[in-house]
Amino acid sequence: MYDPNGNGVDSFEDASATLTPQSAAGLRLTLTLPIVPDAPAIPTASDDPVLAQTGTITGVVTAADTGDPLQSVDIQAYDSENKIVLSASTDADGAYTLSDIKVGSYRIEFRPSPFANPTRLYAPQFYNNKATLATANAVTVAEDATTGGINAVLQRGADLTGVISTSDTLQPLSGVTVNVYNVQNTLVRTDSTNVTGVYSTTGLAAGNYRIEFQPSSFSEYVREFHNNKATLATANPVALTLGNITTINAALDRGATLQGSVTDGDTDAPLQGITVRLYNAAGNNVASRTTIATGAYSFTGLIAGNYRVGFDPPFNSPYLGEFHDNKATLATATPFSLTVNTTTTINAALQRGASVVGTVRTRDTNAPLEDITVILYNAAGNVVASRTTIATGAYSFTGLIAGNYRVGFDPPFNSPYIGEFHNNQPDLARATPFSLTVNTTTTINAALQRGASVVGTVRTRDTNAPLEDITVILYN
Repeated sequence: MYDPNGNGVDSFEDASATLTPQSAAGLRLTLTLPIVPDAPAIPTASDDPVLAQTGTITGVVTAADTGDPLQSVDIQAYDSENKIVLSASTDADGAYTLSDIKVGSYRIEFRPSPFANPTRLYAPQFYNNKATLATANAVTVAEDATTGGINAVLQRGADLTGVISTSDTLQPLSGVTVNVYNVQNTLVRTDSTNVTGVYSTTGLAAGNYRIEFQPSSFSEYVREFHNNKATLATANPVALTLGNITTINAALDRGATLQGSVTDGDTDAPLQGITVRLYNAAGNNVASRTTIATGAYSFTGLIAGNYRVGFDPPFNSPYLGEFHDNKATLATATPFSLTVNTTTTINAALQRGASVVGTVRTRDTNAPLEDITVILYNAAGNVVASRTTIATGAYSFTGLIAGNYRVGFDPPFNSPYIGEFHNNQPDLARATPFSLTVNTTTTINAALQRGASVVGTVRTRDTNAPLEDITVILYN
């Protein structure tokens, strides 16, 4: 930009400037530039009361019996709605800081980590030495201030220990999960037995608890609650007191075992890869197994009760799935009863289903057609399966139940051939149905007709040059 004397004074770039001619002797520019307001200042705590309304809570956590600081104690601040709004953890000196906590009233919980020694030996508490959140003393946070001295002296907690063994052989059971529930049925602690069957849970608050003993998923032994109860609701409560060790042992019963083998219904040959699904009396799938090379399967550690079982071949298997015994649905399956420490054998012989095979070729040259989608419909007109022809034009469906079917042949997009239904029909409604019976093979071939073609070229009218990317729309 230049002044009236021709001196360069500045430069600018703004699309909203306007230029106005001033005389015939020359061109003088009058610039009207938009006024850009200063950017607003970023508010700080000193001029925004909302930002300033935070404070800090500090304190130290120590052990009542030794006076030593306790590291790895989780500190949690609860608001008036009993929601945790901020958390921290004590350091090696037992100190903690809850920073930038909004002004207000809070209740503080001190919860020792169950994984840190010796912290795990101590019981949780609320401020000020209260047992529950409801009875905790409130801690007030003031604006831009530190509320210090929110300390806690933790008592040695109640300890729970015991040995889990088998009821039949009295051998120790390792890997049993021991779950401890409070009076609200909330899981508060989990432990597991070692190779000698021993478990040890420390640092529990005083109160009544119920105990669950859960073997691993493939154990032969069944879950129980103290004292030899089947459910949490019926479990005997255990009273724990601070500083004391309570011993609760358990002898787990060997569960029921279900075993069997799955074979070919015609040849008795073992069938591998069959999924065996076990259902309880409510019809829920409680466990699944897959048959091995010998056709065998087994379920162990089952609780007593009524069950049903189903046998499901893998995809594209020639065999039909079924339920015990030789039933088509879960609802009609024959139920059976299992009792602990007993073995029940349920075998299955699967029937080979119906098969549909065929080849798709061109009608004019009899050449095989690859990538033709063959769609199989049941009597209701629902799609039950689809296949794609291979390089030889062949397709196959196996493992089909008996019934009436129809089939369609669908070429891929942009194929020169016209799709059809059996037998050379234009739609599903007019397709020729056919009947399938188990353990038989039906052949359905198709010869597809080459469709009509429309070709042409689009050019410019003036120069006769070819035009690319013109969309050509075909209407019926």
